[in-house]
Amino acid sequence: MDIVKFRYKIYKIVMSNDGVLEFHGFYLEEKNKSIRFDIIIDYSLKNREEIYNKVLNDVKREYPDYTINIKVDIDI
Repeated sequence: MDIVKFRYKIYKIVMSNDGVLEFHGFYLEEKNKSIRFDIIIDYSLKNREEIYNKVLNDVKREYPDYTINIKVDIDI
């Protein structure tokens, strides 16, 4: 698997969501079928949890065999 293409595909999925400002800290553990990354969601938005859940579900839909772990960072 090409890790660069894999990461870019997830980046495109994540950043297609309104309110997501940044995507970073990407880790793929192919052996354990695990994907981890951090996102920053615009702190001024009231529906931050809804945005988080949409990002999570979008990535899960594309990679159903993987465990997805997303950490929401704070934009300071």
